[in-house]
Amino acid sequence: MGRRKPAAAFSLFSFQDIVTSVTAILILVMLLLSVELISRRRSEAASDPAATRRDMTSTVDRLESQAATLREDLAARRSRGPARTVATAERQLARVREELEASRGHLAEATVTRRAAARLLAEKEALAAAHAGDAEEITRLEQESVESKARAELLEEASRKEAERQERRKQEIADGERAGTELVFSTPANSDRRAWLVELSRDGITALLLGSGRTERLGVDAGAGSRFATWCGGLTPQGDYCLLLERPSAADQLRTDAEERLKERGVPFGIELVGEEQTVRDGSAQPAATP
Repeated sequence: MGRRKPAAAFSLFSFQDIVTSVTAILILVMLLLSVELISRRRSEAASDPAATRRDMTSTVDRLESQAATLREDLAARRSRGPARTVATAERQLARVREELEASRGHLAEATVTRRAAARLLAEKEALAAAHAGDAEEITRLEQESVESKARAELLEEASRKEAERQERRKQEIADGERAGTELVFSTPANSDRRAWLVELSRDGITALLLGSGRTERLGVDAGAGSRFATWCGGLTPQGDYCLLLERPSAADQLRTDAEERLKERGVPFGIELVGEEQTVRDGSAQPAATP
């Protein structure tokens, strides 16, 4: 009988090599895609930190899932595969772990960037709110300025009309005065103030206390430090009253200064325009005794 040849033993090593190679290629492609995705997400981190953080979180989760899958595959290969395949899988797992750590680092950077962006946003919002308050204040001040300007224009118009009225009154007095016309002033019976007639003319200022018959000449100037200012210093707001008798020859500055001195003392006063030739007499003075 002829001797039979032993049958060749069946081996799965070639099939395992093919599966291992295909798996390695898939893992390599997956790693390249992961690197591309990570590089692309890095460029978008500055513009959208929140989206970057979400992508990083998703990448970390996916890599952790892949690492768990590789651990299971490595454990299975250690139990049935040759040492060369196990070493390759370990190197691949190490690379995946490195990518995982790098992704975690990028996630931490994205978190820091997001917090910095949130802080900058809060500062800008606070600055915008402060500027909004400044804008409201500026608007209010502009409105007050417009109102003040309107009031000033009204006062200026009233002052102009008063000046025109006084000029017309002066002209009327100058045109209608007659020689020998006499103005008589008397102290009101129920007044407890001293009444002064203060005459303003080209000759200067004279003051007459009604009821005394005594006239005081106070010089030709009513500015600060003048004799008139010294005389005003002896008046009181509660006990005195002045009536300014302005003749056409009196300078406008003389009347203005006299009013200013009386206002400084708080003494009440009035203004009366009289003719240049009109005589002013104290009606409250006692007549001289007849011998």
